[in-house]
Amino acid sequence: MSDFIRNRYTSKVSSANLGCANLLPYLHVKTGNYVLDLGCGSGGTVFAIAPQVGSTGRIYGLDLTSGMIEAAIARNNYQNVFFHIGDIHSLPFENALFDTVLSNCVINHSQDKATVFSEIFRVLKPDGCFMIGDVMAVGKLPEEIANNSCNVAACWGGAIPKDEYFCMIKAQGFCKIEQLSSRFYQKENYPMESIIVKGVKS
Repeated sequence: MSDFIRNRYTSKVSSANLGCANLLPYLHVKTGNYVLDLGCGSGGTVFAIAPQVGSTGRIYGLDLTSGMIEAAIARNNYQNVFFHIGDIHSLPFENALFDTVLSNCVINHSQDKATVFSEIFRVLKPDGCFMIGDVMAVGKLPEEIANNSCNVAACWGGAIPKDEYFCMIKAQGFCKIEQLSSRFYQKENYPMESIIVKGVKS
């Protein structure tokens, strides 16, 4: 499945930012913060917040596709920004490194979301926070939809109900979980919801 997703997004490098939500109005990073963007694409969000963390802060962008990372590196004019190719299920970072972890329309692709949330918890500092934009299924999607690689790569086949998603987050030990925004829409006659959620590592 990851190869299918990688190939799809490699073909869309020119699209730059492929997220399903706008995280920027809700972000409040500070000078000196360390921030990680999971599924950074060609770096749109990373570059938008780079000035806010200053010379003592660091922002890391991680993406599955080499094409996206190459495009991001080519655009990078910041000394405090770094990009890596990597897998969200096994983050190439030490424990308790980041103040904030971001992700926009990425985790829905995962077939092991619990591991992704576990990795986010691991790399966050105590009292660090995550902010995630993602797609929820309003009710469980039929197996023929959920098991279709094209649907998963198109940011909806891998979506799960919101209560199940939130339970996975809570199970990792996060607290102060809060939904910041919601937008309902239809995808091939199936009701979907795009949300932004944040939480804190207790």
